Amino acid sequence: MTPEQLVPTLETCRALKEAGWVKETYFRYVYGSFPNKWFLYTLNSRSSKEIAIPAPTLQELLGEIALVEYREVELERVGKWWCACAWGIDRKKYHEQSHSNPAEAAALLWLELHKEAV
Repeated sequence: MTPEQLVPTLETCRALKEAGWVKETYFRYVYGSFPNKWFLYTLNSRSSKEIAIPAPTLQELLGEIALVEYREVELERVGKWWCACAWGIDRKKYHEQSHSNPAEAAALLWLELHKEAV
C-alpha cells in the first residue's frame, strides 16, 4: 500500500484543516517550490513546514471520531467501497460516508460530524 492510499486526498486534507483539524499527524502534504507541486512526507522527513497540510491516517481519523465526537465508529468494506459509520449514544446510525479509500471515507465522516457539531 502506498502512503497516498493511507491518507485522504490533498483536497480533503485541506478541508479538514479549514474545518479545524489541529492534531499532529504522521503524514503531511508539503508544497515543493521545485517542481511546484505537493508531496506527501512523514513527520520525520526533512522538509519545509511553511506550507504544510496535515494528512491523517485512517487510525488517526477513527481515533479522533471515537474519542472526541462519538462513542463508536465502524469501518466496513462493501465490494470496492469503504463505509465509515458513527453511532450515537442511542445506538442509531448517525452518519455514513463511502469511498474507495478507507481514510477518505473516515475523513469525510469527520468533516460531516464536525460541521454538525459547530
